[in-house]
Amino acid sequence: MKKLSVNQIKAIKTEQLLLDVINKPNNFTNDDKLIHALRSQGALAQYDNPVLNITSCSLNTLKSNCNDTLKRKYKGLDILRVNAKTAIEDKEQEPKVDKPNKATLSGLRLKVNELNSELESLRFACFNLTNIIDELRSFTKKLAVYDGTSDARYDLYKDQDYEIRLKLDYTNQFQAYKNSQEEYQRFLNASN
Repeated sequence: MKKLSVNQIKAIKTEQLLLDVINKPNNFTNDDKLIHALRSQGALAQYDNPVLNITSCSLNTLKSNCNDTLKRKYKGLDILRVNAKTAIEDKEQEPKVDKPNKATLSGLRLKVNELNSELESLRFACFNLTNIIDELRSFTKKLAVYDGTSDARYDLYKDQDYEIRLKLDYTNQFQAYKNSQEEYQRFLNASN
């Protein structure tokens, strides 16, 4: 078994950390260092956490090690970073206590904010789906002119299918997360 370098371990541990943040954002809302690292690709590369065995490195080093080590490559890690950032930001927002009263100015402002939040989540999902469609079109063109054996073509298909499924899962997971937030808010409003 090949021994992994420090930077390859960083790529793997960073991917695990981002998945944890997406699944349990409550555990990370007070980690200012991590929140700062999620703001950009470069900040994530500079992020270090000795407890999790994550060391600091340059962005190019992180990209090349992700492409060598991770199944979803660096592009997948960056999608995870954006989703983790969104999950923490959504958790930090205070829940609304009352239903907006459309007869008042403040109620209308609350309703506008609620609709803007919903619009933002739909734009995010639409953007991800548009990117997936573009990648699928590109991949079908690639398969159409592929000269390799049928086994090699099938392996190429399996890899692409895996990547597309991951991206669809993240899109659906974000939408499901938003829906669960709305359900929780309805529950709070009903109990008041």
